Amino acid sequence: MPGKINVVGVRDFGRRAARADCFTLIPRGDAHSPMLADFVILQNGVRGDGPRRLSIPHWPQPGILPRDSGRGVRIERLVYKGRRYNLSEEFRSQSFIDSLGALGVSLEVDGFDKLRGEHSWNNYYNADLVLGVRDVTRYDASKKPASKLINAWLAGTPALLGPEPAYRELRRSDLDYIEVFTPNDVLTAIERLQAEPNTYRRMVACGTDRAASYSEAALTRVWIDALAGPVAAAFAAWKRKPRALRLLRYGAGLALEGSSKRIDRVRSRYGPRILSTRALR
Repeated sequence: MPGKINVVGVRDFGRRAARADCFTLIPRGDAHSPMLADFVILQNGVRGDGPRRLSIPHWPQPGILPRDSGRGVRIERLVYKGRRYNLSEEFRSQSFIDSLGALGVSLEVDGFDKLRGEHSWNNYYNADLVLGVRDVTRYDASKKPASKLINAWLAGTPALLGPEPAYRELRRSDLDYIEVFTPNDVLTAIERLQAEPNTYRRMVACGTDRAASYSEAALTRVWIDALAGPVAAAFAAWKRKPRALRLLRYGAGLALEGSSKRIDRVRSRYGPRILSTRALR
């Protein structure tokens, strides 16, 4: 809509839909850098905020069913929420599964249920620990949200997570989550929590406290403040610009959008990966 703030999806909005007389706000998600955007919402703060960008946490998983408090401090079910191929390969190996079994723990890849035709990513009722490790490129990881961590907090389930920037950004203490690189790291963490049940309790309590800042109500307030604050300021600045400058910005966006997508595809697939070195610590 001309002369208004237009919120559009990064994968749904392209050069054919772009207009020089429309102010466009695009939540980037984990896609390419949208060159057609006048303002970009990022799902982590790795790049920092700026005049034309702002980080807002990803919306939590709808309808989360929290862990059954009656399970206490038992650690029997390690759950990965997501599609199997996204879990780093060594964490799907039989040797890792056997080692977990020796500790009395089973690994459940909790993704799409083909029989029911639905996923159960929101169901943490019988989960004792959440596992989230993927060996993506460092570039790809820099775009990812902290969803697995935030969802684990909301579900009251401690998390064992890979070295992704979005998780590290939110980390305040060792109780927020346990960082792991290898299957052995996971086994060591489980042994520790089994030996220190009070640490498990403290992690649950910490997650409950942190979750308050990432509820739907809390993030609704964040969005309202963003739209009324930085976005409104950027929109006002955009309206003050001469038409020639808007056309120049629009033309540059049209020219660069395609290359931005191509660069994103390459950098997401190729390059240093986050599990390849512990130098990231």
